[in-house]
Amino acid sequence: MDYFLGDSFLDDAEMAQEFTEELLILPQSHFCYVPFHGNVPVGEAPFRKNGYVTFGSFNNFTKVNDELLMIWARILEAVPRSRLLLKAEAFDHADSRRHSLERIRRAGIDLSRVEVRGVTREYLPEYRDMDIALDTFPYPGGGTTCDALYMGVPVVSLKGRSHGGRFGWSILQNMGLEELCAASPEEYIARAVMLASDGETISILRRNLRSIMAKSPLMDCRSYMKALEESYELVWEKFLAKQEPPSMREAVRLVPMMDRLLEAREKEQALAVADKILAARPFSRDIGEKLAALYLDEKETEHAAGAVGLLPQDYPLGQFLRAKLLFLQADLDGSERLCLTITENGGLPSPWGGVEQQLLAEIYKREGEMEKAARAYLAASRNRNSVSMGNRMAQYGNYLLMLHFLPHSAEFIYQESRRAEEYVRGVPVFSHAHRNHHKKLRIGYISPDFRRHVVACFSQAFFQAADRRRFLVYGYATCSEDDVTGKLAEGADEWRNLRGLEPEEAARIIYDDEIDILVHLAGHTGDSSLQIMAHRPAPIQVCGIGYFSTTGLSCMDYFLVDQYTAPSGEEAFFTEQLLRLPHSHLCYKQVMEAPEVQEAKYGEHPCTDAELA
Repeated sequence: MDYFLGDSFLDDAEMAQEFTEELLILPQSHFCYVPFHGNVPVGEAPFRKNGYVTFGSFNNFTKVNDELLMIWARILEAVPRSRLLLKAEAFDHADSRRHSLERIRRAGIDLSRVEVRGVTREYLPEYRDMDIALDTFPYPGGGTTCDALYMGVPVVSLKGRSHGGRFGWSILQNMGLEELCAASPEEYIARAVMLASDGETISILRRNLRSIMAKSPLMDCRSYMKALEESYELVWEKFLAKQEPPSMREAVRLVPMMDRLLEAREKEQALAVADKILAARPFSRDIGEKLAALYLDEKETEHAAGAVGLLPQDYPLGQFLRAKLLFLQADLDGSERLCLTITENGGLPSPWGGVEQQLLAEIYKREGEMEKAARAYLAASRNRNSVSMGNRMAQYGNYLLMLHFLPHSAEFIYQESRRAEEYVRGVPVFSHAHRNHHKKLRIGYISPDFRRHVVACFSQAFFQAADRRRFLVYGYATCSEDDVTGKLAEGADEWRNLRGLEPEEAARIIYDDEIDILVHLAGHTGDSSLQIMAHRPAPIQVCGIGYFSTTGLSCMDYFLVDQYTAPSGEEAFFTEQLLRLPHSHLCYKQVMEAPEVQEAKYGEHPCTDAELA
């Protein structure tokens, strides 16, 4: 172990001597609390209805030593009619319960004033039966202290002499409640007794502790992760600084490992290996190209600059890699000049043909030059030096998408869309002559946008509201997954991720699932995977939602519209048959929690009241 996680309240210079590891000290809390069962109502302080104060501890009873029991006895003695509520696994079993109660009795606590409970799955509501929590020491609680505070129960803790003994101190300091923490056992008793005598303060804390906690570093996940990740970067940089760069021979031996990791789509590990190779500053042009391409694809501009710097400047691929680096660095003029130079000199050889025109299109698009962008995408799609027909088709799809930003007629877009068929001609298709007939129709939805993307807002109904008596629902993602993907996947009967697979391989998976109707939600948009559809993995194939015009492809049978997006007469501009819904072809549901709508404040509006009227 190299490091141990702490915070500025737990640890100081003296504390570092207690660890064989180096302390990694965060500026505030060393952990971030989120309750297992949130939104449990706090409730009123129980002393209001009971007429007496209930102290308590839900800590593991092994933390409760005999000295602590005697201190609790003194607190109970000093607070008339008070009770002690204990909850721990020790009270689940007859033998350990009997032994624990005997220990409590020997410490001088009247057992008639004690209630013990065993462990339960949902325990937060039981904090409603406690007025004041008594933290254990010298080994205090972490989770139990946070649970109590979250449920509005003030916690009396003791600041210990060790890292582990200061957990309660750190939690209370992070909430601005240091007055609840004692420096000695005598002070611990005094603070507990004083608080028990102040019912108004107990009630105020009951009402406000949760909101105080929610605004504190203890529940600020974003700030916590920022501090933690900055620490990760710091220790990683320290590690790298101590490393000797590999020899050239070692670097060359690492290249096949990097290739295997890339083939297995283990990008993070491949980048780590690439960093080691780059540190050796390999003189091989092939290695430099591989490193530059990887870093550029992952937008690692700093390392990409190092890899590109290893390459000669007088050959087309090196110029393109430099142009891509300039694009990522927002030097659009420099990137455009290099791309135009490559084009004027005959373009890139196979298999890279067309990528310089594709980059030109991205430059023009960012500059708002949509006509130029469309022409560049079209040129990229026609470049015969591209080894991948799929890439050429993707660029033609980008061209078609750009046409919708320009003043072209529906007839022109229709005719251009029909030419997309050229890019899938000759693709082998699956036969559906002898299909199994399923009791429930199998509906598949395929998209690169089953993630934090606007299309996901219109996809939730497919997975959450389908009639399961008549349909089975399959989801096919062709993207990196995130939390939104997970929510969509939960509603599917089956979920597959096809990202990175060859189109025919992905189509085979869908075909083997015996999908009856496959709905493509992307059309000619980014990473659409229309080539999968070209293999016709399902007998009936539909397009819609994420695209708004014909695909021009014979593999698409239907296009999803409504009477407003495609009124009568629009059939002439689709190669697909229109599947017209009576109302909206979209069903919207936000994929993230939305903030409360604020009332408009006219006094703060830049317009006058007359203008608003």
